[in-house]
Amino acid sequence: MAHGDSRVVVSGGIILNRFRRFLERLSQEIEQDQFEGLKFLLRGSIPAGYLEECRKPRDLFTKMMQQGLLGEDNLDNLQKLLTDVNRLDLVQRVITYRQSESPGVELVCFSFGMQGADINVKQNLVHNLIDYLGLDPSEIHLEGSEQVGVNWWNVNCRIPKRKEMLDNLRWAAVQKLPWLNHCGVKAVQIGNESQILLQPITRSHTLITPDCNHNDKNLDLILVIDCALSNPVLLGRLKTQLRYLINDIFDSFHLRLALISYQNHKRHPRSGMRSGDLQINNTALVQNFTDRRDIMKEAIENLRRFGSKGTTRGLADGLALAVQLSELGDDINNLKCRKNAIKVCILLPMLEQRTNLEIFECEHGHDVMKLCQQLTKNYVTLHTIVIPQPMPAYLPDLAHDLMTDFFTGISLKTGGKFFQIPDVKFISQVARFTIDANISEEHLFGTA
Repeated sequence: MAHGDSRVVVSGGIILNRFRRFLERLSQEIEQDQFEGLKFLLRGSIPAGYLEECRKPRDLFTKMMQQGLLGEDNLDNLQKLLTDVNRLDLVQRVITYRQSESPGVELVCFSFGMQGADINVKQNLVHNLIDYLGLDPSEIHLEGSEQVGVNWWNVNCRIPKRKEMLDNLRWAAVQKLPWLNHCGVKAVQIGNESQILLQPITRSHTLITPDCNHNDKNLDLILVIDCALSNPVLLGRLKTQLRYLINDIFDSFHLRLALISYQNHKRHPRSGMRSGDLQINNTALVQNFTDRRDIMKEAIENLRRFGSKGTTRGLADGLALAVQLSELGDDINNLKCRKNAIKVCILLPMLEQRTNLEIFECEHGHDVMKLCQQLTKNYVTLHTIVIPQPMPAYLPDLAHDLMTDFFTGISLKTGGKFFQIPDVKFISQVARFTIDANISEEHLFGTA
Protein backbone atom coordinates (compact mmCIF):
# COMPACT_ATOMS: atom_id res chain seq x y z
CA MET A 1 0.00 0.00 0.00
CA ALA A 2 1.35 3.42 -0.90
CA HIS A 3 2.27 5.86 1.78
CA GLY A 4 -0.66 8.01 2.92
CA ASP A 5 -3.38 5.70 1.57
CA SER A 6 -4.35 4.28 4.95
CA ARG A 7 -5.99 6.25 7.67
CA VAL A 8 -3.77 7.39 10.53
CA VAL A 9 -5.21 7.75 14.02
CA VAL A 10 -3.30 9.77 16.62
CA SER A 11 -3.90 9.96 20.36
CA GLY A 12 -7.49 10.80 21.16
CA GLY A 13 -8.86 8.95 18.14
CA ILE A 14 -8.56 11.83 15.63
CA ILE A 15 -8.60 10.70 12.01
CA LEU A 16 -6.30 12.88 9.91
CA ASN A 17 -6.92 14.09 6.37
CA ARG A 18 -4.58 13.23 3.52
CA PHE A 19 -2.15 16.08 4.11
CA ARG A 20 -2.05 15.51 7.88
CA ARG A 21 -1.53 11.81 7.31
CA PHE A 22 1.43 12.62 5.08
CA LEU A 23 2.98 14.90 7.73
CA GLU A 24 2.35 12.36 10.49
CA ARG A 25 4.15 9.60 8.60
CA LEU A 26 6.96 11.99 7.69
CA SER A 27 7.44 13.05 11.32
CA GLN A 28 7.78 9.44 12.44
CA GLU A 29 10.86 8.99 10.23
CA ILE A 30 12.82 12.05 11.40
CA GLU A 31 15.64 11.25 13.83
CA GLN A 32 16.26 13.31 16.97
CA ASP A 33 19.47 14.94 15.71
CA GLN A 34 17.74 15.87 12.47
CA PHE A 35 14.80 17.25 14.46
CA GLU A 36 17.19 19.50 16.42
CA GLY A 37 18.73 20.59 13.12
CA LEU A 38 15.31 21.59 11.78
CA LYS A 39 14.64 23.66 14.91
CA PHE A 40 18.01 25.38 14.51
CA LEU A 41 17.27 26.26 10.88
CA LEU A 42 13.90 27.75 11.87
CA ARG A 43 15.25 30.06 14.58
CA GLY A 44 14.85 33.16 12.42
CA SER A 45 11.33 32.26 11.29
CA ILE A 46 9.64 30.98 14.46
CA PRO A 47 9.96 32.67 17.90
CA ALA A 48 12.36 30.88 20.22
CA GLY A 49 9.66 30.31 22.83
CA TYR A 50 7.52 28.42 20.32
CA LEU A 51 10.48 26.31 19.23
CA GLU A 52 11.19 25.32 22.85
CA GLU A 53 7.63 23.99 23.12
CA CYS A 54 8.21 21.57 20.24
CA ARG A 55 9.03 18.12 21.62
CA LYS A 56 8.41 16.12 18.45
CA PRO A 57 8.59 16.76 14.69
CA ARG A 58 4.79 16.74 14.65
CA ASP A 59 4.79 19.75 17.02
CA LEU A 60 7.27 21.55 14.79
CA PHE A 61 5.10 21.00 11.70
CA THR A 62 2.13 22.42 13.59
CA LYS A 63 4.09 25.56 14.52
CA MET A 64 5.23 25.94 10.92
CA MET A 65 1.61 25.84 9.73
CA GLN A 66 0.61 28.39 12.36
CA GLN A 67 3.37 30.71 11.13
CA GLY A 68 2.39 30.27 7.47
CA LEU A 69 5.56 28.32 6.65
CA LEU A 70 3.85 25.05 5.77
CA GLY A 71 0.60 24.15 4.09
CA GLU A 72 -1.02 21.82 1.62
CA ASP A 73 -0.10 24.26 -1.13
CA ASN A 74 3.13 25.41 0.54
CA LEU A 75 5.70 22.63 0.74
CA ASP A 76 8.73 24.54 -0.53
CA ASN A 77 10.03 25.36 2.97
CA LEU A 78 9.67 21.76 4.13
CA GLN A 79 11.48 20.47 1.06
CA LYS A 80 14.37 22.89 1.59
CA LEU A 81 14.66 22.11 5.32
CA LEU A 82 14.81 18.37 4.69
CA THR A 83 17.49 18.98 2.06
CA ASP A 84 19.54 21.02 4.56
CA VAL A 85 19.48 18.20 7.15
CA ASN A 86 20.50 15.73 4.42
CA ARG A 87 17.27 13.68 4.39
CA LEU A 88 17.11 13.33 0.63
CA ASP A 89 14.86 10.28 0.94
CA LEU A 90 12.24 12.41 2.67
CA VAL A 91 12.75 15.16 0.09
CA GLN A 92 11.82 12.61 -2.57
CA ARG A 93 8.74 11.70 -0.53
CA VAL A 94 7.67 15.35 -0.57
CA ILE A 95 8.24 15.56 -4.33
CA THR A 96 6.22 12.38 -4.87
CA TYR A 97 3.39 13.72 -2.71
CA ARG A 98 3.28 16.96 -4.69
CA GLN A 99 3.23 15.11 -8.00
CA SER A 100 0.50 12.73 -6.86
CA GLU A 101 -1.64 15.62 -5.69
CA SER A 102 -4.56 16.11 -8.08
CA PRO A 103 -6.59 19.05 -6.81
CA GLY A 104 -8.48 19.49 -10.06
CA VAL A 105 -9.86 22.88 -10.97
CA GLU A 106 -12.66 25.09 -9.72
CA LEU A 107 -14.87 27.36 -11.81
CA VAL A 108 -15.03 30.92 -10.44
CA CYS A 109 -17.47 33.48 -11.80
CA PHE A 110 -16.55 37.17 -11.50
CA SER A 111 -19.36 39.65 -12.15
CA PHE A 112 -18.65 43.12 -13.51
CA GLY A 113 -20.77 46.19 -14.00
CA MET A 114 -19.63 47.37 -17.41
CA GLN A 115 -20.87 48.09 -20.90
CA GLY A 116 -18.79 45.36 -22.50
CA ALA A 117 -16.35 42.58 -21.59
CA ASP A 118 -13.24 44.61 -22.35
CA ILE A 119 -10.01 42.65 -22.83
CA ASN A 120 -8.22 45.08 -20.49
CA VAL A 121 -10.65 44.18 -17.71
CA LYS A 122 -9.87 40.49 -18.14
CA GLN A 123 -6.12 41.07 -18.23
CA ASN A 124 -6.32 43.22 -15.10
CA LEU A 125 -8.26 40.46 -13.34
CA VAL A 126 -5.72 37.80 -14.33
CA HIS A 127 -2.76 39.93 -13.18
CA ASN A 128 -4.38 40.54 -9.79
CA LEU A 129 -5.26 36.86 -9.32
CA ILE A 130 -1.63 35.97 -10.02
CA ASP A 131 -0.36 38.56 -7.53
CA TYR A 132 -2.86 37.91 -4.73
CA LEU A 133 -3.26 34.13 -4.94
CA GLY A 134 0.31 33.38 -6.01
CA LEU A 135 -0.84 31.55 -9.13
CA ASP A 136 1.27 30.67 -12.12
CA PRO A 137 -0.14 32.28 -15.29
CA SER A 138 -0.52 28.82 -16.83
CA GLU A 139 -2.88 27.83 -14.00
CA ILE A 140 -5.57 30.39 -14.92
CA HIS A 141 -7.88 29.56 -17.80
CA LEU A 142 -10.48 32.10 -18.92
CA GLU A 143 -13.70 30.40 -20.02
CA GLY A 144 -15.13 33.44 -21.79
CA SER A 145 -17.71 36.03 -20.80
CA GLU A 146 -21.45 36.49 -21.10
CA GLN A 147 -23.83 39.42 -20.71
CA VAL A 148 -26.49 38.64 -18.10
CA GLY A 149 -28.11 42.08 -17.97
CA VAL A 150 -27.76 45.67 -19.07
CA ASN A 151 -24.27 46.80 -17.96
CA TRP A 152 -23.75 43.45 -16.21
CA TRP A 153 -21.27 40.80 -17.42
CA ASN A 154 -19.96 37.54 -16.02
CA VAL A 155 -16.39 36.44 -16.66
CA ASN A 156 -15.71 32.77 -15.88
CA CYS A 157 -12.30 31.31 -15.21
CA ARG A 158 -10.89 28.07 -13.87
CA ILE A 159 -8.22 28.00 -11.18
CA PRO A 160 -6.66 25.11 -9.24
CA LYS A 161 -8.98 23.63 -6.63
CA ARG A 162 -6.73 24.18 -3.64
CA LYS A 163 -8.38 24.76 -0.30
CA GLU A 164 -6.05 27.49 0.97
CA MET A 165 -6.21 29.37 -2.32
CA LEU A 166 -10.01 29.23 -2.50
CA ASP A 167 -10.24 30.27 1.15
CA ASN A 168 -8.07 33.30 0.39
CA LEU A 169 -10.24 34.27 -2.58
CA ARG A 170 -13.42 33.78 -0.54
CA TRP A 171 -12.00 35.93 2.27
CA ALA A 172 -10.98 38.64 -0.21
CA ALA A 173 -14.54 38.78 -1.57
CA VAL A 174 -16.19 38.82 1.86
CA GLN A 175 -13.81 41.54 3.10
CA LYS A 176 -14.17 43.49 -0.18
CA LEU A 177 -10.41 43.87 -0.54
CA PRO A 178 -9.26 46.84 -2.67
CA TRP A 179 -7.65 44.72 -5.41
CA LEU A 180 -11.07 43.31 -6.33
CA ASN A 181 -12.59 46.79 -6.38
CA HIS A 182 -9.73 48.04 -8.56
CA CYS A 183 -10.57 45.26 -11.03
CA GLY A 184 -14.19 46.45 -11.08
CA VAL A 185 -15.51 43.17 -9.64
CA LYS A 186 -19.05 43.45 -8.24
CA ALA A 187 -19.62 39.84 -7.18
CA VAL A 188 -17.75 36.54 -6.88
CA GLN A 189 -19.15 33.01 -7.07
CA ILE A 190 -16.90 30.04 -6.32
CA GLY A 191 -18.18 26.78 -7.78
CA ASN A 192 -21.76 26.11 -6.71
CA GLU A 193 -21.54 28.34 -3.65
CA SER A 194 -23.74 31.37 -3.11
CA GLN A 195 -22.67 34.54 -4.86
CA ILE A 196 -20.74 37.03 -2.70
CA LEU A 197 -21.71 40.63 -3.43
CA LEU A 198 -18.91 43.14 -3.05
CA GLN A 199 -21.20 46.12 -3.59
CA PRO A 200 -24.94 46.15 -2.80
CA ILE A 201 -27.03 47.20 -5.79
CA THR A 202 -29.28 49.77 -4.18
CA ARG A 203 -30.67 51.06 -7.46
CA SER A 204 -31.02 47.83 -9.41
CA HIS A 205 -33.88 49.11 -11.56
CA THR A 206 -31.32 51.06 -13.56
CA LEU A 207 -29.83 47.81 -14.82
CA ILE A 208 -33.00 47.45 -16.87
CA THR A 209 -33.68 51.09 -17.67
CA PRO A 210 -30.40 52.96 -17.32
CA ASP A 211 -30.76 56.67 -16.71
CA CYS A 212 -27.30 58.17 -16.97
CA ASN A 213 -27.63 61.93 -16.60
CA HIS A 214 -24.30 62.67 -15.02
CA ASN A 215 -21.01 64.05 -16.22
CA ASP A 216 -18.34 61.94 -14.55
CA LYS A 217 -16.05 64.98 -14.39
CA ASN A 218 -18.55 66.82 -12.16
CA LEU A 219 -18.02 65.83 -8.54
CA ASP A 220 -20.04 67.22 -5.64
CA LEU A 221 -18.24 66.14 -2.48
CA ILE A 222 -19.76 66.54 0.98
CA LEU A 223 -17.46 65.98 3.97
CA VAL A 224 -19.23 65.38 7.29
CA ILE A 225 -16.71 65.65 10.13
CA ASP A 226 -17.03 64.80 13.81
CA CYS A 227 -15.42 67.70 15.68
CA ALA A 228 -16.37 66.44 19.14
CA LEU A 229 -12.73 65.85 20.03
CA SER A 230 -10.37 67.48 22.46
CA ASN A 231 -7.03 66.47 20.94
CA PRO A 232 -5.55 69.44 19.00
CA VAL A 233 -2.83 67.26 17.43
CA LEU A 234 -5.42 64.87 16.00
CA LEU A 235 -7.43 67.74 14.55
CA GLY A 236 -4.29 69.25 13.01
CA ARG A 237 -3.39 65.98 11.31
CA LEU A 238 -6.96 65.62 10.10
CA LYS A 239 -6.85 69.08 8.50
CA THR A 240 -3.57 68.22 6.80
CA GLN A 241 -5.04 65.06 5.28
CA LEU A 242 -8.11 66.92 4.03
CA ARG A 243 -5.90 69.52 2.35
CA TYR A 244 -3.92 66.70 0.72
CA LEU A 245 -7.19 65.24 -0.56
CA ILE A 246 -8.31 68.55 -2.09
CA ASN A 247 -4.94 69.01 -3.81
CA ASP A 248 -5.09 65.45 -5.09
CA ILE A 249 -8.53 65.59 -6.70
CA PHE A 250 -9.00 69.28 -7.55
CA ASP A 251 -7.42 69.14 -11.01
CA SER A 252 -9.04 65.79 -11.89
CA PHE A 253 -12.65 66.97 -11.61
CA HIS A 254 -14.90 69.97 -11.76
CA LEU A 255 -15.04 69.77 -7.99
CA ARG A 256 -17.41 71.44 -5.57
CA LEU A 257 -16.94 70.89 -1.85
CA ALA A 258 -19.35 71.33 1.04
CA LEU A 259 -18.01 70.96 4.57
CA ILE A 260 -20.20 69.97 7.53
CA SER A 261 -18.89 69.77 11.09
CA TYR A 262 -20.86 68.49 14.05
CA GLN A 263 -20.36 68.23 17.79
CA ASN A 264 -22.15 66.63 20.71
CA HIS A 265 -25.53 67.93 21.79
CA LYS A 266 -25.01 70.40 24.58
CA ARG A 267 -25.95 69.58 28.14
CA HIS A 268 -28.94 71.69 29.06
CA PRO A 269 -27.57 74.80 30.83
CA ARG A 270 -28.99 76.30 33.96
CA SER A 271 -31.71 78.87 33.39
CA GLY A 272 -30.41 82.32 32.65
CA MET A 273 -27.15 81.04 31.12
CA ARG A 274 -26.51 81.46 27.38
CA SER A 275 -23.43 81.38 25.25
CA GLY A 276 -22.49 84.68 23.69
CA ASP A 277 -21.44 82.96 20.46
CA LEU A 278 -24.48 81.96 18.42
CA GLN A 279 -22.47 79.39 16.44
CA ILE A 280 -21.55 77.45 19.56
CA ASN A 281 -25.25 76.91 20.23
CA ASN A 282 -25.50 74.98 16.93
CA THR A 283 -24.86 71.24 16.91
CA ALA A 284 -23.86 71.16 13.23
CA LEU A 285 -22.43 73.84 10.95
CA VAL A 286 -22.17 73.88 7.17
CA GLN A 287 -19.86 75.56 4.70
CA ASN A 288 -21.90 75.61 1.49
CA PHE A 289 -20.65 74.31 -1.83
CA THR A 290 -17.72 76.12 -3.38
CA ASP A 291 -15.58 75.39 -6.41
CA ARG A 292 -12.70 77.61 -5.27
CA ARG A 293 -9.68 75.82 -3.87
CA ASP A 294 -8.70 78.68 -1.56
CA ILE A 295 -12.15 78.76 0.04
CA MET A 296 -12.10 74.98 0.46
CA LYS A 297 -8.78 75.13 2.31
CA GLU A 298 -9.94 78.09 4.36
CA ALA A 299 -13.03 76.15 5.45
CA ILE A 300 -10.83 73.19 6.43
CA GLU A 301 -8.49 75.46 8.38
CA ASN A 302 -11.47 76.96 10.24
CA LEU A 303 -12.51 73.59 11.65
CA ARG A 304 -12.53 73.79 15.43
CA ARG A 305 -12.51 71.13 18.12
CA PHE A 306 -15.50 71.38 20.41
CA GLY A 307 -14.46 68.78 22.96
CA SER A 308 -16.37 65.61 23.83
CA LYS A 309 -18.63 67.10 26.50
CA GLY A 310 -22.31 66.41 25.92
CA THR A 311 -24.82 63.64 26.29
CA THR A 312 -25.39 62.50 22.70
CA ARG A 313 -23.62 62.75 19.36
CA GLY A 314 -24.66 65.25 16.71
CA LEU A 315 -24.26 62.76 13.86
CA ALA A 316 -27.91 62.98 12.78
CA ASP A 317 -27.75 66.79 12.65
CA GLY A 318 -24.73 66.57 10.36
CA LEU A 319 -26.41 64.06 8.05
CA ALA A 320 -29.58 66.19 8.01
CA LEU A 321 -27.54 69.06 6.56
CA ALA A 322 -26.12 66.67 3.95
CA VAL A 323 -29.67 65.70 2.96
CA GLN A 324 -30.60 69.37 2.61
CA LEU A 325 -27.64 69.94 0.29
CA SER A 326 -28.72 67.02 -1.91
CA GLU A 327 -32.43 67.89 -2.19
CA LEU A 328 -33.76 68.56 -5.67
CA GLY A 329 -35.64 71.74 -6.49
CA ASP A 330 -35.01 75.38 -7.25
CA ASP A 331 -31.41 76.32 -6.52
CA ILE A 332 -30.90 79.88 -7.67
CA ASN A 333 -27.83 80.41 -5.48
CA ASN A 334 -26.15 77.07 -6.37
CA LEU A 335 -26.25 75.91 -2.75
CA LYS A 336 -27.27 72.33 -3.54
CA CYS A 337 -25.85 69.38 -5.45
CA ARG A 338 -25.81 69.68 -9.22
CA LYS A 339 -28.25 67.40 -10.99
CA ASN A 340 -25.60 66.18 -13.44
CA ALA A 341 -22.85 65.65 -10.84
CA ILE A 342 -21.70 62.50 -9.12
CA LYS A 343 -22.63 62.97 -5.48
CA VAL A 344 -20.36 61.55 -2.80
CA CYS A 345 -20.65 62.06 0.95
CA ILE A 346 -17.75 61.00 3.17
CA LEU A 347 -18.46 60.70 6.88
CA LEU A 348 -15.48 61.01 9.26
CA PRO A 349 -16.66 60.00 12.75
CA MET A 350 -14.42 59.45 15.75
CA LEU A 351 -14.39 55.92 17.16
CA GLU A 352 -16.76 55.96 20.11
CA GLN A 353 -15.95 53.76 23.11
CA ARG A 354 -19.40 53.75 24.66
CA THR A 355 -21.40 50.56 24.30
CA ASN A 356 -24.89 51.50 23.10
CA LEU A 357 -26.49 53.24 20.16
CA GLU A 358 -28.46 55.67 22.31
CA ILE A 359 -25.59 58.14 21.92
CA PHE A 360 -26.82 58.76 18.36
CA GLU A 361 -30.33 59.80 19.42
CA CYS A 362 -30.98 63.30 18.12
CA GLU A 363 -32.52 65.97 20.33
CA HIS A 364 -33.93 67.59 17.20
CA GLY A 365 -35.85 64.51 16.07
CA HIS A 366 -33.60 63.38 13.21
CA ASP A 367 -33.36 59.64 12.52
CA VAL A 368 -30.03 58.42 11.11
CA MET A 369 -31.53 55.51 9.15
CA LYS A 370 -34.24 57.64 7.57
CA LEU A 371 -31.65 60.25 6.63
CA CYS A 372 -29.53 57.59 4.91
CA GLN A 373 -32.59 56.39 3.04
CA GLN A 374 -33.20 59.95 1.86
CA LEU A 375 -29.58 60.26 0.73
CA THR A 376 -30.11 57.15 -1.40
CA LYS A 377 -33.22 58.66 -2.97
CA ASN A 378 -31.19 61.80 -3.74
CA TYR A 379 -28.51 59.66 -5.46
CA VAL A 380 -25.89 60.39 -2.81
CA THR A 381 -23.53 57.58 -1.80
CA LEU A 382 -22.34 57.71 1.82
CA HIS A 383 -18.93 56.27 2.68
CA THR A 384 -17.65 56.11 6.25
CA ILE A 385 -13.99 56.33 7.27
CA VAL A 386 -13.68 55.80 11.01
CA ILE A 387 -10.90 57.70 12.72
CA PRO A 388 -9.37 56.01 15.78
CA GLN A 389 -8.62 58.07 18.86
CA PRO A 390 -5.59 57.22 21.03
CA MET A 391 -6.62 55.39 24.18
CA PRO A 392 -4.81 53.54 26.99
CA ALA A 393 -4.00 49.97 26.04
CA TYR A 394 -5.54 48.63 29.24
CA LEU A 395 -9.01 49.93 28.37
CA PRO A 396 -11.15 47.28 26.65
CA ASP A 397 -12.75 48.30 23.37
CA LEU A 398 -16.20 46.97 24.26
CA ALA A 399 -18.03 48.97 21.63
CA HIS A 400 -15.80 48.15 18.68
CA ASP A 401 -18.05 45.54 17.03
CA LEU A 402 -21.22 47.50 17.78
CA MET A 403 -19.91 50.75 16.30
CA THR A 404 -18.43 48.91 13.31
CA ASP A 405 -21.78 47.26 12.56
CA PHE A 406 -23.61 50.58 12.94
CA PHE A 407 -21.39 52.56 10.58
CA THR A 408 -21.17 49.66 8.12
CA GLY A 409 -24.96 49.47 8.08
CA ILE A 410 -25.59 53.14 7.35
CA SER A 411 -22.96 53.12 4.59
CA LEU A 412 -24.29 49.99 2.90
CA LYS A 413 -27.80 51.42 3.06
CA THR A 414 -26.73 54.01 0.48
CA GLY A 415 -24.53 51.63 -1.52
CA GLY A 416 -21.38 52.96 0.14
CA LYS A 417 -18.48 51.37 1.96
CA PHE A 418 -17.06 51.37 5.49
CA PHE A 419 -13.37 51.72 6.29
CA GLN A 420 -11.62 51.67 9.64
CA ILE A 421 -8.11 53.05 9.30
CA PRO A 422 -5.24 52.47 11.74
CA ASP A 423 -3.97 56.06 11.52
CA VAL A 424 -5.21 59.48 10.42
CA LYS A 425 -2.41 59.65 7.84
CA PHE A 426 -4.33 57.23 5.60
CA ILE A 427 -7.44 59.40 5.26
CA SER A 428 -6.50 61.11 1.99
CA GLN A 429 -5.47 57.83 0.33
CA VAL A 430 -8.59 55.95 1.40
CA ALA A 431 -10.85 58.87 0.48
CA ARG A 432 -9.29 59.13 -2.99
CA PHE A 433 -9.69 55.40 -3.55
CA THR A 434 -13.31 55.65 -2.41
CA ILE A 435 -14.08 58.54 -4.75
CA ASP A 436 -12.45 56.82 -7.74
CA ALA A 437 -14.31 53.57 -7.05
CA ASN A 438 -17.59 55.44 -6.62
CA ILE A 439 -17.16 57.26 -9.93
CA SER A 440 -16.34 54.01 -11.73
CA GLU A 441 -19.46 52.39 -10.33
CA GLU A 442 -21.71 55.32 -11.19
CA HIS A 443 -20.27 55.45 -14.69
CA LEU A 444 -20.72 51.73 -15.27
CA PHE A 445 -24.22 51.49 -13.82
CA GLY A 446 -25.43 54.84 -15.14
CA THR A 447 -27.25 55.72 -11.91
CA ALA A 448 -26.26 59.29 -11.14
